[in-house]
Amino acid sequence: MTAGELQNYLKKQVKVFSEPGKEVTVQQIFRLYQVKKEGNTYYWNGGPQELVWKLNDSYFKSFN
Repeated sequence: MTAGELQNYLKKQVKVFSEPGKEVTVQQIFRLYQVKKEGNTYYWNGGPQELVWKLNDSYFKSFN
């Protein structure tokens, strides 16, 4: 896919998403890790890179 094709695709998707009355549902699974240390409980979601990977997966799967 060239940069121009990607740009055209994104423009079309923005137009589709901005139409009133259109509903789009996205399902994602997030993991939440728990660590107990010195009497404290900490939660971690895998960091921002995990969130970015999931968004990229969702975006590129929409091409199919």
